[in-house]
Amino acid sequence: MTMNDRRRDRSVDEYIDQNLRLVFSNIETAEIPDRFKELLDRLRQQDENQSQHQ
Repeated sequence: MTMNDRRRDRSVDEYIDQNLRLVFSNIETAEIPDRFKELLDRLRQQDENQSQHQ
């Protein structure tokens, strides 16, 4: 692998990293939809009920 190839690989890696950060930073600040919150609440309740009966 030549020095040029390494620079190109690093450049591609940096480009991918920047885009992944951009995508995930948008997700991180997004509000969780109510239907997912309700689903999580139901799952937590089921877990609590199961642990109380054991």
